[in-house]
This record gives sequence, structure tokens and C-alpha cells, in this order.
Amino acid sequence: MADNDGSASAGTPSDQSWIEGFDDAAKQHIANKGYGSPADVVQAHMHLESKIGDQRLSVPKAGEELANWEGWSELGWPEEASAYELAAPEGFEGYDDGLSDWFRAAAHEIKMPASMAQAMHDKFVERMGEQYTAKANSDDEAMHKRQEDLKKEYGAAFDERIALADKAGRTFFGEEFFDLLYQHGLSANPVVMNGLVKAGMEISTPGFKDGAGNRNFAQTPATAKEEISRLRANPALYDKHHAEYKMLNDRLTELHGIAHPENVGAT
Repeated sequence: MADNDGSASAGTPSDQSWIEGFDDAAKQHIANKGYGSPADVVQAHMHLESKIGDQRLSVPKAGEELANWEGWSELGWPEEASAYELAAPEGFEGYDDGLSDWFRAAAHEIKMPASMAQAMHDKFVERMGEQYTAKANSDDEAMHKRQEDLKKEYGAAFDERIALADKAGRTFFGEEFFDLLYQHGLSANPVVMNGLVKAGMEISTPGFKDGAGNRNFAQTPATAKEEISRLRANPALYDKHHAEYKMLNDRLTELHGIAHPENVGAT
């Protein structure tokens, strides 16, 4: 008698006359399995069918176009692309509904089963989310660095320069201009900011329409260094008997503090 795994149990009858008409390959198979009678063969077959069940999926025929295989529906391919249930993760602002619709159409065209389409969609969206977050973090870091660079460039005049840039932007472009700068990461761009600062200085100068200021703006480290060079070319800076000697040297000391703010207070 054969066990449930298809092999013969102990006590198999020795009479093998029932396999006389089989070819050598069949006889060898029966010997390997230990089948002792036709009943053993039938029982093994019944056991095999119970394992397989009645849900059988035929493989594509040789030469058949894979897209025409009838088995796709059995694997979960929907009749309509709209039947794919794809959704954006909660809180993901970068989700593209248009791209999602394209994916549905593409998945349906290549006969992708619904479960596979869902898994592929989720993996793709996960990757997009990671890239979206990485870019946002990178933009924030770049913005912070540009702000720090501007602070170094403007030194103690930073607040005044930013106020001048703000004044120019609002005067010439309006409130939406600053939203546009922020969206494109230009709110701390040195080229943009220096241009706005110069415009702000101009409209704050007497004689400019609606201007109500003067040109005595605070020094930046760069402008302080320029004035230091001009002072050092003045012979009165080195002549203790000159009337402007003390004033020029006091101014030189003041300018050094502006030009090198990192040294102020250092011992």
C-alpha cells in the first residue's frame, strides 16, 4: 500500500505481474515509488489531486502572444484600468494624480494583476516621497547657508540691508514678488539680494521720487575694507601732529571692527 506522499508503505506485495505491459521507464518509476499494486497508483494520484485542488491555471500555449493569455484575469488583472485602487499616502503633498492615471492605463495595458500594480505603485510613491523629502531638506540647508553667507557679507549692516531689499521689492514688484522668490529658493540669493539692496539705496536717496532718506548707510565688511584702503593712503593717518590724526585713527579702528567682526571682543 502507498503512503500519502505517493510512496509504498511497509508490507507491499511482491507480486509485480500487473506491470508486465509497462515500458522500462514506467517500471522504474513504480519501483522508485514503491507502488505494490494498481490501487497504490490510484491512491497516490488521488492524493496528488487533493493537493493541487480544482483550481488549475493553464500555462500559455507555445507561440501564443503572452498578452492574449486568458490566465491574466485569473491572476487578478481587472477588466478596466479604473478598477485599480491606487491612492496617495496621507500627508504626501507631492502626489501626482495625472501620473497615477497614467500608471493605471500602463498597468492595464501590460496585463498587470491588481495586487502587483498596487505593490509597484506603493514602492514608486515611497521612492518619490523620499526624493521629495530629500529635496526639501536640501533646499532648506541651501537657504540657510545663503542666509549665513549674507550675514557674513553684510556684517553689522545686515538688518539695514535686508530692510532696503524689502523696501525695493515692495516698491517695484509688490507682495507676490516675495512669494515667488521663496518658491524658487531665491529669497537669500546673493545676486538677487544685492540687486535689491542697491535699488533700495537708490529709492532712499533724496531726489528720487517718493524717496525720503540719505546715502549714509551702514557699512558692510566689504565697504569698510574699501574705506580702510582709502584711509591708509592719507598721510595724515601717520602724522601725529596733524589735526585729523586722532579722528582718522579712531575711524580706522572703527572700520577694522566692521571689516573683521569675528575679531571684535577677542582677547
